[in-house]
Amino acid sequence: MFTQYAIAATDQAIADSKIDFAAMSLQYSANVGVIWTPENGGIRTFENELKRYYKRDGIPCFCPSLISKMIVDIAAGVTSIRHKL
Repeated sequence: MFTQYAIAATDQAIADSKIDFAAMSLQYSANVGVIWTPENGGIRTFENELKRYYKRDGIPCFCPSLISKMIVDIAAGVTSIRHKL
């Protein structure tokens, strides 16, 4: 969900600012970047998964989306790809 919220927020912000990335020169668009950071990165998710792991007597059963939740740059990466930055 985090990435979907990031996409929606950045799409709205870009629309509100009336920035047209397609009209920008390659030289100018090379200076545009995306910085998006969550409150705590993926540390909280990792900690919660470890707690669940130890409560289950060490049975290895992790959330299927653990890795994608841990990648704190995924929202910035998806936004950059979406807008060809």
